[in-house]
Amino acid sequence: MSRNLPVVPRPAADRPDLLRPTRRSTPSVSVGGVLVGSAHPIVVTTMRKTARLPRWIKIRMAG
Repeated sequence: MSRNLPVVPRPAADRPDLLRPTRRSTPSVSVGGVLVGSAHPIVVTTMRKTARLPRWIKIRMAG
């Protein structure tokens, strides 16, 4: 026995803005000349200042 159930649309599927989390407004600050906070995108940086070793040296060092 199969029943025909009504299809109920999901609100989030019809309105993508419901999937986006609400964000609080925060103050913008400058960190090392880069603006952070509020509407500024996330900045990813690294602290590595050494030169990269060639691959064959890494393999030899690993044994």
